[in-house]
Amino acid sequence: MKLYTASRSWTELTATLALSLGVALTPACGGGSDANPAPAPTPPPPAATAPAISMAPASTSVTAGGNASFGVTASGSGLAYQWQTSPDGAVWSNAAGGTGASFTLNAVALSANGLRVRVLVSNSAGSVTSGEAVLTVTPLAVAPAVLSQPVAVSVVAPTGAVFRVAASATPAPTFQWQVSNNNGVSYADIAGATAFQYATPATAVADSGKLYRVRVSSGGASAFSNPATLTVAAATAVATALTLNPSVVRPGQTVDVAVTLANTSPNSQAVSVSLPVPNFTQALGAQGVLTCSSGRFPCLPRQLLNFNVFIGAGQSMTRVFTLAVPATGAPADATGVVLNATANSGTVAPASAGFTIASSVQPQLSLRSLASSTTAGRTLRYTVDFANPSGSAVDADLALALPAGTTLLTASDGGSASGGVLRWGLGSLGPGLYGQRQFTLTLDSPRTAGSMVHTTAVLVAPATQQGIVESSQALAAVPDAMQLTLSPPTGPLRAGQTGWFELTAFNAGSTAQGGTASFTVPQGATVERSAGVSLSCSTGSFPCLPGQTVSFNYFILAGQSLTRSVGLTVASTAAPAAGTLLNLTAAFSTAGSSVTASVPVAPTGLQLAIDAAGSSAAPGSTVTLALTASNPTGNAVAADLWLPLPTGATVVNAGGGISGNGALRFNLGSLASGASLTRQVLLQLPATLAALPEGPLLQFAARLVDPTTALSVAHAETTLAAAA
Repeated sequence: MKLYTASRSWTELTATLALSLGVALTPACGGGSDANPAPAPTPPPPAATAPAISMAPASTSVTAGGNASFGVTASGSGLAYQWQTSPDGAVWSNAAGGTGASFTLNAVALSANGLRVRVLVSNSAGSVTSGEAVLTVTPLAVAPAVLSQPVAVSVVAPTGAVFRVAASATPAPTFQWQVSNNNGVSYADIAGATAFQYATPATAVADSGKLYRVRVSSGGASAFSNPATLTVAAATAVATALTLNPSVVRPGQTVDVAVTLANTSPNSQAVSVSLPVPNFTQALGAQGVLTCSSGRFPCLPRQLLNFNVFIGAGQSMTRVFTLAVPATGAPADATGVVLNATANSGTVAPASAGFTIASSVQPQLSLRSLASSTTAGRTLRYTVDFANPSGSAVDADLALALPAGTTLLTASDGGSASGGVLRWGLGSLGPGLYGQRQFTLTLDSPRTAGSMVHTTAVLVAPATQQGIVESSQALAAVPDAMQLTLSPPTGPLRAGQTGWFELTAFNAGSTAQGGTASFTVPQGATVERSAGVSLSCSTGSFPCLPGQTVSFNYFILAGQSLTRSVGLTVASTAAPAAGTLLNLTAAFSTAGSSVTASVPVAPTGLQLAIDAAGSSAAPGSTVTLALTASNPTGNAVAADLWLPLPTGATVVNAGGGISGNGALRFNLGSLASGASLTRQVLLQLPATLAALPEGPLLQFAARLVDPTTALSVAHAETTLAAAA
């Protein structure tokens, strides 16, 4: 055994012993000293400091396809980072790889526009979340390009012409129309003509040969369209207008055709007109007023539709029929079809119009006016119905060129006019949804009796300004003795449901009027025999099926009115898709123009009813309207109630509504399931019919709208005759 000598220190001995025993030994109090004392114990680490953000991530903008970087400045020890993103600021998700003081999104897509970004900074002492940064993604610049060129237009003086163009660019293109008076040697900008379409003022023969083009600009670059030639013919004795609605149909669907003739001469005119049936179509029973060269209907392609009329000086006459596109043997997608009207006798201006046969379901549009004819100084009230029966949302604007010789008075829902074009931004029109917009025009004086007022509404794609679908109407400027309105059913309608169209005629002449009124049953519906109304179907039996003609006889004393209600039943099997517009066009044989109304097909939703005591009101009297909204659905629904007012009528009691821009608007808030409410409006009529610029027929068209989208959820209409 080895002995330790006194020469070894105590420290060495205790260290050796501790090593052999596997323990640590501490000198006893008062023990010996050591030349090398043990080191002091290590102090504990300082407590962590909670994180604090001194500079939050900043919002940034990037072009699509580029990278977007965000950074944060924070203080504290042992910091950890977690970046998060959210499309709406409500639901947040951790970003993969976002665990540093900076964060980069690579190859950002345009769909990321509006993305919210924030960062969570944490350590053992706590955490803190930064404020939100917003990512703005702008599309890649694309040079302007003309997609659809303006086409040559031929008119009869003084009718105005409308030119249109479709273009694409990023950012969105701007437009400037130009005119050349020297065969294209030079062009001059047209003041105020800065929309995708341009409506000329009233034309003269001297305008014939002018060239029109448009400059499309975006991001400092420009492109010019091809020039389009304007041809203006001298006014003939009889002006002609062809309107075809809708402008886009699929195989198996129909097109309503109205042929309006207006006599601008001081003498009566006997007129004979022919219309060759276009390829890929058939003309159905033409309401008993046209004949087919084959002697029977349907009238087939290249056969002739003919009619003869006698038109008094300054008067007009309209004939209505239906073209059907057979379900089989359809042409290629986007095939254009043109219908021409030519005169066999009489001094009549020719006319043409067209529509497109498409293979896919397209949005639908229907333009209608309260009046069936007009005169200088009158006010014209129009309604535009639009709907989307397709299975996907469609971005669209609604636009129309204001007719030459008119002045815009009011436009509902924020519509605004610029460059002679009235426009509404509709945003995204979802599948099955529908809406309405209204506007009023004044017909300027002077106006040649028998001249035409052409109005065309167009749904356009906002990005390209390319037309999707359009609807037209032509009114003759004549002092027509027969004033007509057609009010659609309370809607929307659902499969198997019956709605009632109200057809009202007022005889403003000095003698009695008698004749036949008729209309064609639209696709997707049938008409049953109505109790108390003597109706006839072109087949001789009811129900009257799509494409068949319903008619009834009328006799109206001077100064009196007549109203007939016709029930339209939506098919319960193979029902039209939600968002389909069922259009009805009616004509009276002694009236100068036809009238049109539409009702959409949609699932059960809010309901609206409008009630006016009686069917007429004397000038100078008051009219009380009761508007009742109800909710048969299982959920509460928010809605506003909107009621345009006839020009010349004054509000005595608005029933809580807010008056502005020719209408009353009620904020109904949330209508609970199973609840209903009524708003009453008291109106004062002027003392004389002359003070009613819209004419003797007062149409009230109320609608319930979604407060967020301004799309319609229900509507109701009724008509009163202002007569003693």
